[in-house]
Amino acid sequence: MTASALAAVAAPPRASGWAGYMGRHGQSFAFASAFMPASERKRISAIYAWCRYTDDLVDIPQGRSAETYLDGWLALSRAAYDGRATGIELLDDVMPLARRDGVSFRYPAELIEGMRMDLRHEPYEDLAALRIYLWRAAGTVGLWLAESYGIRDAWALERAAQLGQAMQLTNIIRDVGEDLDRGRLYLPLDRIAAYGLTPAMLVEARRTGTPLGAGWCALIEELIAVAEHDYAEARDALHLLPAGFRQAASVASLVYAGIHGAVRRIGHQTLLERAATTRAEKIALAFRAVST
Repeated sequence: MTASALAAVAAPPRASGWAGYMGRHGQSFAFASAFMPASERKRISAIYAWCRYTDDLVDIPQGRSAETYLDGWLALSRAAYDGRATGIELLDDVMPLARRDGVSFRYPAELIEGMRMDLRHEPYEDLAALRIYLWRAAGTVGLWLAESYGIRDAWALERAAQLGQAMQLTNIIRDVGEDLDRGRLYLPLDRIAAYGLTPAMLVEARRTGTPLGAGWCALIEELIAVAEHDYAEARDALHLLPAGFRQAASVASLVYAGIHGAVRRIGHQTLLERAATTRAEKIALAFRAVST
């Protein structure tokens, strides 16, 4: 697929719009990026724009299959990484920078595989199966960012991946109802069954707007505990990051984990509504992050 063919269907954002793109689609990330030096924000907003655009390709109106668009995006991304101009500003900025910083192309390639898992979505039997998706869809982003800031220690990189996976699991907890509307159920089937529930019961609760009971709340709390364990382990490695990025990563970690409080505030009923933190909560969490 050519760059012009891809852009005709869903044009990648241009450099002048990367920060706004992040602000519209990733409010917590945009909030955390304010704690970085201005000179570094473009890098973060560009990487975010690449990741978000890749995610959006899964849901664009399909004259061709979304698999075709992902194939084309992968090929163009590889070309840009290898130093060949594609004519797409986003690729011609992000990919050469990744190569210069020593970031493995495996990360964007695996993230695209994570998006293919969305296209071919099958419910995950257990947490181990879900973790494969979490790693591809978000652990790769943590690794990409860490390597772009010079982190090469295996222990630290593992925790960078954990931070990305924790954030993606928080997204899943928050967006259960919206994901069901798209025909996707990410909650592990064995954990659903452990609390006396079935996927059909979740679909019916979403359809009728009926809150689920104690079993549902316990299921969500169990998954929150998994995410919070990963956040805690990831925070142990933040001190290895350069100062400017360290502060932003710390803010992002606490602000994202703060969504769990919003989930509890709505009685865990993320099948029925989307939990969100207030700006005042984000500010309080950010103050805590920069004070520790």
